[in-house]
Amino acid sequence: MNNAYANFTSAIGNIKKFGSIYDKISIDYTLLKNELDDMLRAQIVYAVSAMDCYIHEIARIGIIKSFLGDRPQTSKWKSSAVSLENVQSIMAVEQSGLAAPQKEAEMVNALDSIFKPMLKTLSFQQSDKIKDALSYIWLEEHKMQAIANSINYNLVGNNLNEKVKYLEQKLSLIVARRNQIAHEADWDSINACKRQVQKIEVDDIILFIEKFVEAIHNNVIIS
Repeated sequence: MNNAYANFTSAIGNIKKFGSIYDKISIDYTLLKNELDDMLRAQIVYAVSAMDCYIHEIARIGIIKSFLGDRPQTSKWKSSAVSLENVQSIMAVEQSGLAAPQKEAEMVNALDSIFKPMLKTLSFQQSDKIKDALSYIWLEEHKMQAIANSINYNLVGNNLNEKVKYLEQKLSLIVARRNQIAHEADWDSINACKRQVQKIEVDDIILFIEKFVEAIHNNVIIS
C-alpha cells in the first residue's frame, strides 16, 4: 500500500513539473496564453486521476490484506458478494500442496483476479464514493471527520463539522471542474468560448488533492 502512495506522489511531482513548464513557456510566449491554458486544464484532469488511482489501489490491496489477516476486517468487507466460482478458486489454492510462500502468492493472485475487476468499474472521486471505498479497509466510522481533522490544508470553518462540509464541497467542485474539461472540452456553450482557468486555481487544486491523499494515507495506512 505504501507503493500506491509512492506512485501517487510521483504522479503529483510530474504534474507540478508540467506547471513549471507552463510558467516558463507563458513568460516567453505571452501571445499564446489561450493555447497554453490547456496545459493547466490537463493538470486538473491528471491530479484527479492520480487521486482516483490511489484510492483504487489501496482498496484493492487492503481487501486482499484483510482476507490474509494482515488488516482488520470491516463490516463492508464482510458483506462483500463473492460468486461460488470465486469461492471455488480460492479453496483450490487453499487446498493445494504448495509451500506456504508460494501458496500465499497464488492466493494473492486469485483474490486480485476477483476484486480488481469489481473495483475497476467504479470511480472514486466524490467524497461519498471515496468513503465507500475506504469502508472496505478502514474501521473508522467518521471518515471525513478524521481526514479533515488531520489534513495539512487550511479548511474554512469554525468547527470540525464546518470544515468537513468545506472539504466535501471543495472536492465536489474540483471533480465538477475536472468533468467540464474531460467531458465538455471546457467549453462554455452560453458564451461560445472556453471557460477561464487560472494558474493560482490549478496550483490550489493540486495542493488540496496532494494533502487530501496524504491525510488518507496517514490515517488508513500508517495509523
